[in-house]
Amino acid sequence: AGVYVARFLAEARHRRMVYVHGQLGYPGRYARLRGFAEAISEIEGAELREISFDDDRAPAGFHEALMKLVDGGYEPTAFFCGSDGVAVTVVSELMRMGLRIPEDASVVGHADYPIATQVSPKLTTVHMPHFQMGMAAVRTILGRAGVGANMQDMPPQRISLVPHLIVRDSTGPAPSRSWRP
Repeated sequence: AGVYVARFLAEARHRRMVYVHGQLGYPGRYARLRGFAEAISEIEGAELREISFDDDRAPAGFHEALMKLVDGGYEPTAFFCGSDGVAVTVVSELMRMGLRIPEDASVVGHADYPIATQVSPKLTTVHMPHFQMGMAAVRTILGRAGVGANMQDMPPQRISLVPHLIVRDSTGPAPSRSWRP
């Protein structure tokens, strides 16, 4: 997912990007960051910073972390968030600060939960095939238990279901001017 998002943002000319964990400690968020960071390292002129804060729904924590980056001279144009919930917090706080989404900054979430289409602007996000993941898991368990196809003697398997990016209203081209003022 992180690789998809990095390439998408790079195609829109974003070069100063931030990965927003929200609350630390979620293994999936670290995995997304690894893919995002790896892809960004291959994009000429691209820079990546990270932001974390104690509560995914705490805009004050995001605001404080963002201002530390900006005061240090780093003005991001795009944010990839560890979840759609974190992305909603980021969009809300950026708009409260007077930024326009996506004209001043782009925001991408992860998971494609219903909230992604219930906010304004609607959230660009990575759709995870949750239903298909559940079905594949049930089929594998049933097969290993001897129900259906005989798979008891099969070696361990890895099943990959590919997420995809759903582009909505929260992303656009990198801005050509500073949003700091």
